[in-house]
Amino acid sequence: MRYLYVAILVCSAAVVSILGGAATASGGETSGSGSRVQADAGSLVEDFAYPGAEKILADRGITLIKGDGHILLVDCSPGGAGQVVLSSSAFADPICFKVTGVVGYLSMSIPEVYSIKGDDHAAIATVSVAGSAPRDTEIKKNLWTPINAGDGATLLELKTSA
Repeated sequence: MRYLYVAILVCSAAVVSILGGAATASGGETSGSGSRVQADAGSLVEDFAYPGAEKILADRGITLIKGDGHILLVDCSPGGAGQVVLSSSAFADPICFKVTGVVGYLSMSIPEVYSIKGDDHAAIATVSVAGSAPRDTEIKKNLWTPINAGDGATLLELKTSA
């Protein structure tokens, strides 16, 4: 009797294998409900590109490249409470970001940044000045931090943590 169960299991596995191969050979796969799934349905791989970056560049002149979704460009609140605020001589108004997670990452290219006010997260700003290698500057929590002594640094990255 025991050999009969083993034979049934082996046969069942073979049938499942054959049916699976037939579904793939026919140009698609079948889901558990038997419905056909498109083989070219598109990739679900995240590229981390900042959503709406082209529109933000066109409307506001701000170049946002990619991030983890935890640092978001927002309208500045009065006094910048709870926001990371950038001062740049290239823009008439401050640029504000809201950190929505424990950690965050955003790459960008914002010229002539001379000061950044942190929120309640620890933050590191990566900046570049013409002729120099990029360097990191620690941003003080809830205080303004001068960036490169006002020499027109380009902000490249903002990283936050708890």
